[in-house]
Amino acid sequence: MSEADADEPADPQRRASLRRWLLVAAVATPIVLLAVVAFALPRLGAPHPSRDSAIGAADFAATPVPEDRPAPAFDLPALAGPGSISLRSPAGSITVVNIWASWCPPCRQEAPQLEQVWTRYEGRGVRFIGVDHQDTREGGLSFVREFGITYPVAFDPGGTVAARYGAVGVPTTFVIAPDGRIAYRFLGKTTAAMLATTLDRLLGRSG
Repeated sequence: MSEADADEPADPQRRASLRRWLLVAAVATPIVLLAVVAFALPRLGAPHPSRDSAIGAADFAATPVPEDRPAPAFDLPALAGPGSISLRSPAGSITVVNIWASWCPPCRQEAPQLEQVWTRYEGRGVRFIGVDHQDTREGGLSFVREFGITYPVAFDPGGTVAARYGAVGVPTTFVIAPDGRIAYRFLGKTTAAMLATTLDRLLGRSG
């Protein structure tokens, strides 16, 4: 038997099976590669969260959880236009800090509720600050336009505020007392009624 004959499968049926397997592999490989590319491409333009601040959407109803700890100060660029959005400590007034993102479905459900409470309590000295978390500026601006948000919104692509405040999901809302201490935390989507009740309680306490 020649060396070439030794390398060939002895059984013609095995040779045919080998050819079919090679044909299947040749067809399947490009399909698998296309699927991988299609999965990866939409994520290439998304912001890349840092390990310390990567949090997901908290898709459940929130209830106010009492807290008593200092609210970390921050200074971030405004999402729209020049300038910055700042929170000093102490805050000097009741301040609602809402951490959200345009890629977060429960944030979209919550946004009209927050705007409603803001317009109702602005005249009572309550300050609102939105923090657009680990988002693109285009996505954040589109979100603000869609829901008609009129309170100041900071742009935080690095997720620094969420990390400093210990937020474990978005949306998360912190209600800060005038003395600069966090009074309540909402993890998940809040409602206008729930947030208004919490603000009334705090206003009554500080009045």
